Amino acid sequence: MTLKKWIHSFFAVTVAYVVATGCAYAGDLNHYVEVMPEIITSVDFSNRDVNRIMCPTGQPVKDVVCSQEKGVTVKIAGNNVFVKFLIKRDPATGKNIYVKKPVEMYVVCGAQSTIYTLIFNPRNIPARFVKLAGDTKKIEENLSLFKDMPAEKVVIMMIKKVYVNDIPESFTIKKVNHRIDIFRDIDVIFNRTIIAEGEGVRLKEYIVRLKKSYKKDRMKVMEKYFLVPELAQNPIGIALETLTLLKGKPTRLFVVENKNIHS
Repeated sequence: MTLKKWIHSFFAVTVAYVVATGCAYAGDLNHYVEVMPEIITSVDFSNRDVNRIMCPTGQPVKDVVCSQEKGVTVKIAGNNVFVKFLIKRDPATGKNIYVKKPVEMYVVCGAQSTIYTLIFNPRNIPARFVKLAGDTKKIEENLSLFKDMPAEKVVIMMIKKVYVNDIPESFTIKKVNHRIDIFRDIDVIFNRTIIAEGEGVRLKEYIVRLKKSYKKDRMKVMEKYFLVPELAQNPIGIALETLTLLKGKPTRLFVVENKNIHS
């Protein structure tokens, strides 16, 4: 089977499963909204909990500008901004009054004074995490690469490029090499993460193999077996090199995720 046929074959089955079962996992700082500079970006923020904004790595927060009359408190710590909407109490009823009107904020990062413009929409949701994108050149290259491309083709391209190790320089590669012990008979090594900055997707590459303790020489598997929160968070596609694991022969598992969580 050619690579193109292999990818299309897995995608037809796997995406249907992801959508049908509603597999999406949230709740940690791997999930965030990414904001680019010089573009007005609207983000839903919690009007109850403390929200976090993070400047790019190595770029401390230089300044934060917003209207204090809008009922917002701001605390700066290194390259982080913590935003909390004030909660007032109705003197007549004793009930809490939460901010509901949008708030505009400007965050200035690093020595280059890169400006990010955000509009916060107060909502009754958990705290949000916003990452401010740093390498605008990489972002522009990725946006051009995926321009007008439907979600299915984005997933296929991501997997194809990692599968043949033809990863664009505009992608960010993070080596992990971490063992995840979740299956009785299968070893899983989280090998690396490949991120397409600006496009809102990332690919996680795992190495899977049968454990030495497994008594048989092979095992039939399906991609959906690996759609567990320890491996796949907000997945939009998943693929295995082979659906038969052989003793002593590792294979790769690819999980493509939408790394931007939206309410």
